[in-house]
Amino acid sequence: MGTLDAVVCNSKPPAAYTVRYDDELEEAIAQVEPLVKEKCGGRLNSRWLTLKLLDQDESLIREINAYLGEDFLQDEELQASLTQAKDVLLSGGITNTDQLKDRVVSALVKSAEHICSGVVTYHDRQYAAM
Repeated sequence: MGTLDAVVCNSKPPAAYTVRYDDELEEAIAQVEPLVKEKCGGRLNSRWLTLKLLDQDESLIREINAYLGEDFLQDEELQASLTQAKDVLLSGGITNTDQLKDRVVSALVKSAEHICSGVVTYHDRQYAAM
């Protein structure tokens, strides 16, 4: 309870949790994220923004561009980096955005299960097996 009190009272900020994706997706993120981080200057989470750029959701990218006040995808260096990252995804069997989304969601579920396993306890071991 002491940790919870410290977080609630802002004397101890909560630690950020980083979702870990499969190797191909992590490699693609690593290809693009440093440049995204530099360009967005901390206004958005660079890891999240990198995933959104790889996902190619045009309406969301338009909203991001409006929020940041620039068209991210017009940057040639970023375009080259995204192309290399997409090649990494292709070599890992991720050939379309639906497969990318499936891998992202799968990693989110695994992360949630991992977090939950450290928080939720079962007094009846048979209940946990269900």
